Amino acid sequence: MAEEIKVLNVQFLTAARLTMQVDGETKTVPVAVDLANRKVYDNSNSMTEVEELNDVVFDYLDSATALPADFFMAGEDIQEKAQQAYDEIQRTKDKHLGDVDGWGSTTD
Repeated sequence: MAEEIKVLNVQFLTAARLTMQVDGETKTVPVAVDLANRKVYDNSNSMTEVEELNDVVFDYLDSATALPADFFMAGEDIQEKAQQAYDEIQRTKDKHLGDVDGWGSTTD
């Protein structure tokens, strides 16, 4: 058994069909996508890296799988109801407990 193993690189080459527009012309080409290293390889013959595609393919994949920044944001009506409920909890706590162990009121 080896005493030390150090991983230098891992490639998960996933076959994909890439449809793109190049200078106004639509092209569909077979590629291999290395997700771990964010690289795209020509899968049609030589399996050479196509550096000019790396950024554009992964920018596309990132945008297609990312949630918008406000995805979990509730509408204003829900936010207002949540704030009212929070304020009511604080008022009730203050009424019954007051300042307990430094946990004072956060409401006016």
